[in-house]
Amino acid sequence: MPTGRKFSAPTNPPLIWPIPPLSKTGASLTLRRKSNNEITHKSQLAHAGHFLCSYKHTGRPYQGNYTEPASDRIYLSKYRDVKTDALYPFGFWLSYTTFSYADIRLSKSKIGMNETLIVTVGVINTGKYAGEEVVQRYIRDLVGSITRPVKELKGFQKLSFQPGEKKTVTFTVCKNDLAFWHEGQGFVAEPGLFKVFVGGNSWDVGEMGFELGK
Repeated sequence: MPTGRKFSAPTNPPLIWPIPPLSKTGASLTLRRKSNNEITHKSQLAHAGHFLCSYKHTGRPYQGNYTEPASDRIYLSKYRDVKTDALYPFGFWLSYTTFSYADIRLSKSKIGMNETLIVTVGVINTGKYAGEEVVQRYIRDLVGSITRPVKELKGFQKLSFQPGEKKTVTFTVCKNDLAFWHEGQGFVAEPGLFKVFVGGNSWDVGEMGFELGK
C-alpha cells in the first residue's frame, strides 16, 4: 500500500505537526515555545501513510538498507516503498543553536541490587545563541524474562546554556530504573547486562554498558 505524500522538514522553528485525534499524543498536545525550543513528545511521522511510531519498541521495525538476505527481515515491520524511520525522533528539539555531548562516564561497571550507578556526561552549546537543552537518559535491558524495549526514557534534565558554555550533567541509576512488571510479583529488577544511553533525543545518543548483580 503506498504511504502517500512525504512530509518535508522545516529548517527553522517553530515545529508544529498535526496528530490524528485518536492518538494518545493528540489528546494532550500543547505547543510549548519558551526561549527558542520546542520538543517532540512522540516520534514524528515522515509520510502521510505512516502509522504512529514509538521510540519504545522491541526491535520489530526494520532499520536496515535491504542488503541482507530477505529471510533475515521476514518477521520485521516495514513498508515496501519508504523507510520506517520517523522524520523526527522522540525528544527532538528544534532550536536556533546546537549542542554536543562528550565524555560519558559510569562510576562502576557493575552494581548490586542495593547500589546506585552514577552517570555523567559533558554537554556544550556549540552554536552562536543561548538556548535550552533537554538532556535525556534511556535504559535498555539486554536480556529479560519478558522482551524489553530497545530504549526506555528513565530521566531527563532541562538546562539553559550560553554560547560556548559547557556543563557536566549527572544522573543516578538504581534498581527501580531497571525494574519491570512481573505478574504476581509487581515491579522486579532482574540481574543481567544493561545499556545506558544519554543524548538530546532517542536517536542521537552515546551509550555505555553495565551489569546489575544479585
